[in-house]
Amino acid sequence: MAKTRSIIQISGKLDGKVHVQGRNGPYMRDLPEKGSKKDEPALKAQYRNTSFFNTVASEINKALNAQVYNFIDSTFYLQLLKKFRRVQDHGGSRWLLVREVRGMEGDASYPLANMGFIKWKVEPLRRKLQVILDVYGHPANKVKSHRVDCYYYELLLLCWNKTKKPPVMVTTETDWIDLKGGLPLFELTMQPPGGTTHWLLFIHGRLGKNRECHDIRVAEGLQCVAAGSFDKKEMALAEKRMAGRTVSGKGGIRTVKKEGVKAKVIR
Repeated sequence: MAKTRSIIQISGKLDGKVHVQGRNGPYMRDLPEKGSKKDEPALKAQYRNTSFFNTVASEINKALNAQVYNFIDSTFYLQLLKKFRRVQDHGGSRWLLVREVRGMEGDASYPLANMGFIKWKVEPLRRKLQVILDVYGHPANKVKSHRVDCYYYELLLLCWNKTKKPPVMVTTETDWIDLKGGLPLFELTMQPPGGTTHWLLFIHGRLGKNRECHDIRVAEGLQCVAAGSFDKKEMALAEKRMAGRTVSGKGGIRTVKKEGVKAKVIR
C-alpha cells in the first residue's frame, strides 16, 4: 500500500504505478512484470531450465570434442541449446533433451553423407545395442578427388546413468572399406556400462589413404543417428509429453572407453 507522507507526496504502489521519492525529486515507474523478481516461481523455473540445458549441452559438446579432435563445429553447443529450449514441459527429464539431438551433424558443412551412402538400424537388446550398417554406395566423386582410396565408420555411444557424473563414451568401428571394392553390410554390438539409462549414438565416417586416416576436414563426417533410454518407466512418462520417433534411418572419436571389437561383416 502507498504511504502518505503529505497531501501530495506519496511513496509506494498506487494505481498500477510505483511512486518513488528520489534524491532529485519524486518520480513514477511501472510495476515489475510478473515473474521478473528473483524470488518468483516463473524466474526460478527459468534459472533451473538454463542450468539444466547448459549441463546436458556441455556434456555432449565436451565428449564429442574430446573424441573427434576439434571436428565439431564451433556453433554446435549453441545449436544444442536452441533445440533444448524448444522442449516444453520436460519435467527435468534428460531423455526429452537428448532425443532432440538425433539428426544433428557435427559440422553441417561436412555432413556424414559425404562419407558414403549407408542405412542403419539400431535395436536395444537387454542392455546391449545391436547396430546394422548397410553400405549401399561409396563416397561421392568430389570426395574421392582428395586422393583417398578407402574409408571406415566408427560408432560412438554416449552413455549416462542416474548419477550426476559426466557421460561415458563407448566406441567400436568397422574395417576399412576399399573404394574399388564391394558394398559391405556390418553387424555391430555395443555394450553400454552397467547402470546406463540414456544414450546417444553417433556415426563418424573417415576417409583414408593406404588405410591411414586423411587429416583434412573434408575427410570426416559425424551425425547423431539414434537416442534411447533403458529406463522404461521414465521413457513411457516422457513419451506422453512428446511424440516419439523411430531409430532407423538413412543417412571418430578416440576413446574414453574402447569396445575393442571390430564389426562383424555379414555381407
